[in-house]
Amino acid sequence: MLASLIGAFGLAMLNLAGFYALQASWGAVDAAAIVGVADIFLAGALAVVASRSTPGPELDFALEVLREAMAAITNDAAGLEAPFAGLRADIRGVGDSLRGFPHNPLGAAGDKLLIRAVLVLIRGLRSAKAPDATAL
Repeated sequence: MLASLIGAFGLAMLNLAGFYALQASWGAVDAAAIVGVADIFLAGALAVVASRSTPGPELDFALEVLREAMAAITNDAAGLEAPFAGLRADIRGVGDSLRGFPHNPLGAAGDKLLIRAVLVLIRGLRSAKAPDATAL
């Protein structure tokens, strides 16, 4: 990339030198036109050379590495999607609960708290009725 940048700078300097050399004998407008036409011919010649060149085995190897990397990234993304789907569902549930709270605050709080309190009470009663294994 640095070589391309240096080459482009060198071409710009050649254009400038050609323009100044032709300006004395042809005039500013004609010199600019001649330099522009020379640049067009140079670009056309480079396009013909580029179209006739064939990619080497390095390009095939690079494309294969790219395909494997994309497959690995896709697999990793699919593996990361599952935990976020559960989190997304939890967040939607919290959002639904919060949306219902302003309309019926006692009902929403009662449903959530009453169900949990009853479950805790049932678990407590079950554990109190269970025989103690150390007493035997």
